Amino acid sequence: MSDDEIIATIEPNQLRLARERGTDLTVFSPRASGMGHHVADPATAVEWARVCNDLIHRVTTLFPGNFAGVLPASAGGGGVP
Repeated sequence: MSDDEIIATIEPNQLRLARERGTDLTVFSPRASGMGHHVADPATAVEWARVCNDLIHRVTTLFPGNFAGVLPASAGGGGVP
């Protein structure tokens, strides 16, 4: 996904709603149901956490004044190595 695609997704949705509601800063993280904590295979869980973490980083880098990232943990509670 390119930066332009991320911007095109965030600006008319989350960012628009935040501005309409007068929100200064929004916590950005994947939905809990999509974070993959239920994945039993450690390699898959770690890769999924890495993908989520990378997206969080990209969004918070593109919109530093609007979003603060919260990182999901991988299955097993060890985080991403």
